[in-house]
Amino acid sequence: MGEEYNQEASKISIVVPVYNVQPYLEKCLDFLIRQSQPNIEIIVVNDGSTDNSLDIIHRYALKDQRIRVIDKANEGLGAARNAGLKISTGKYVMFVDADDWISNEACNKLLSIAENSNADVVIFDLTFYDNKRYITREQYQTQTAISGEEYLLSAMRNGGFSPTVCNKFVRREIIENIFFPEDTKHEDIYFTILSLLECKRVVTTNDVSYYYRINRLGSLTNMLNFEDFQDILNIYKIIFSKLEDKDMNYIYKNQFFLLNIVERINMEVLLKLINGTRVVDRDMTVFNLRSNPWFKSLAKYYIRHGRLSKHRIMLIAFFISPRLFESLGHLYYAAQKARKK
Repeated sequence: MGEEYNQEASKISIVVPVYNVQPYLEKCLDFLIRQSQPNIEIIVVNDGSTDNSLDIIHRYALKDQRIRVIDKANEGLGAARNAGLKISTGKYVMFVDADDWISNEACNKLLSIAENSNADVVIFDLTFYDNKRYITREQYQTQTAISGEEYLLSAMRNGGFSPTVCNKFVRREIIENIFFPEDTKHEDIYFTILSLLECKRVVTTNDVSYYYRINRLGSLTNMLNFEDFQDILNIYKIIFSKLEDKDMNYIYKNQFFLLNIVERINMEVLLKLINGTRVVDRDMTVFNLRSNPWFKSLAKYYIRHGRLSKHRIMLIAFFISPRLFESLGHLYYAAQKARKK
């Protein structure tokens, strides 16, 4: 029933990829169907779940005709989001992960901000939830529109660049020719950077509530394996190639863009060696990264020119001794936990 529904007049398309999230899915869908902004379509993409997620999706689709269901074989997060994008009909698109949720007013607020400012994308704060406490990072203030290129380099310069698509509310026509890469775990970095560079008007706000679940057992973002290192390096190489095709190679040659790559690798990959729920072939992974010429050149550049921060200190430690890096990593996470108490 949900699959046949066609809501061509939708203002907002919400794409929800689903894979084995049975314990969290009902909460996510409950908040979506209770949005105070009724003019939405909720595109739920079941990516080959082996639990009861699909049964939950169909049950909700029967009681709310705004839900559109795609049931497909498991191909990963990028492919699931692409499937949802391809059938989206809204003027705007947002992405909600199935273990997260948004406040009842989120869509209404985002639509109002986008329409009143004629924004191509609205970027908003996330509230993190670790199953015990809520952690709010007020990273953005409401500001007048700037170009996507200006925003991207400014955010990288001040350390505020967030690659996630979950805090982006984007005009659909901006991303009609942009899709998530389907053979990587770092699809957000590619999609976000290329999307921002298409935007003429970017607006930020801290007046939206998106609740982002962290440290969930089994979450891909909490797992590290041998391929992650090469994966994140490869995705940046693909971005470089795309920028060259657009005659925008000056972007990736920008000092702050290069520094951000190293910081992103630190946060997405290196520190997971310390805190990840799974570490496969740990010693081999460390050896390969320390031996990778592309990363070594970036790391040396960062050590010489990067801001004095945890990233710089951790990088220096990593190349001096992986054991020193590990010790500093434990101290870093202990300090983080102490601040949250």
